[in-house]
Amino acid sequence: MMLMRVLLMIKSHMKFFSFMKVSLIKFLAVFILSIINMKLAFASNIAQLILENQLLISAQIRNENTPIVGQPVVISIEIATNRWFSSGTRVKPFKLSNTVILAHSELAINGSRRINGETWSTQTREITLYPTKQGDYQLPPIEVFVSVNTEQYGIVEGTSTTEALHFSTVLPEALAEIQHYIVSPKVTVEIDGTLNNEEPYSLGEAISQTITITAENTPAMMIPPLELPTIEGVSIYQTPTRIFDKSNRGSLLGTRIESNTYIFEFSGTYQIAEQTVFWWNTQTQQLEQITIPAQQWQVSGQGLTAKVNKAWLNHFNNKLFLIVLITLSVLLCLVFLLKRYRTWLIMFYKTQTKQEQRKLASAFIRAINKQQYPTACQILYRYHWHINKQNVIPSNPLLSQLNQQTFKKTTSKEQQFTEVQAKKLLKYIRSLAKIKQVSTPNKHINLNN
Repeated sequence: MMLMRVLLMIKSHMKFFSFMKVSLIKFLAVFILSIINMKLAFASNIAQLILENQLLISAQIRNENTPIVGQPVVISIEIATNRWFSSGTRVKPFKLSNTVILAHSELAINGSRRINGETWSTQTREITLYPTKQGDYQLPPIEVFVSVNTEQYGIVEGTSTTEALHFSTVLPEALAEIQHYIVSPKVTVEIDGTLNNEEPYSLGEAISQTITITAENTPAMMIPPLELPTIEGVSIYQTPTRIFDKSNRGSLLGTRIESNTYIFEFSGTYQIAEQTVFWWNTQTQQLEQITIPAQQWQVSGQGLTAKVNKAWLNHFNNKLFLIVLITLSVLLCLVFLLKRYRTWLIMFYKTQTKQEQRKLASAFIRAINKQQYPTACQILYRYHWHINKQNVIPSNPLLSQLNQQTFKKTTSKEQQFTEVQAKKLLKYIRSLAKIKQVSTPNKHINLNN
């Protein structure tokens, strides 16, 4: 019987787990189908808007003429809706062989236009790329994210793709033999620091030169580097090249800055050959060039130290004369001020250094040590007046003992007023200034007792 019960329990549990397994599989299947249906519905809504002519996505190449190699090619993607945008639009980044696409080169333009008698909202995305080789380019469909607020479906979001585009680039005959050039409507070159025969140079001297190249409507990375010369007898140190772009009202300005330092190691005559910056003028469609002139200079055998010493000596003489002149002027001013404010300065010095107070304290200690107690009392009252501006000293045991010593005819050594007691009495008088006592003491000292 027990065995039969166990078998029945096992069979019932197996049925339960089998039922749970089937239910879980059904749930997962329904969940996956729901997600697929949501995606299909999501995608079909965007497609439905395009089919119903409620949403338009178009792309075109904006260049008027066939671009040359290195000239910017502008891809314009327009998204238009008969309602308005919700979260706007975004273009998915893409790559195209033999082109340079700058980061953050995408430009968004909001607008509107009339379509079939209705006003549609538009967003135009412009992407600029720079082809690096001559030939045909096939631009694949570009994925665009769109979020619009429709009348029938509410907010609809999804992605769609543009049509594939095609463009070609050419290379003018004038550029066929030129390896490095700039494509721009305007290019300028500035040189800061030149080497010439008019300036005498010495061994060990260092000269820096900076060349700045700017090009309109061209990114800095499309400006080719200058050739770094190699000169025997001269060490050339090149600082890291600086390249940066600026945007002014949608117009791009690329800048490349190269700086070199020339250190003269041997005497002799040196020369840097001229360099030419070629650029294709997109306004005139002609090749132009800017020449960086050749530079020649002479390095003498005289060391830099002698030259520096001579310059330093001249500078030192001028500096010494100026120092002497300033010193004499300051001394004359000090003499005049000391003569005019002599009395005030003396009083100020005595006040700040407490000279009178220190003199009275020293005289009081000396009088105590010599047992000249009447003199000590007089000095003590002067000391009190100098500090507290009062004639009467408040009662104090040490003061009473000093008065007794003053008016006794004979004094034993045990009853003598010591230097330690004198210093304590002086400290007591100084403490009265901190208390800032206003009223006079209730009890006057009677010296006739």
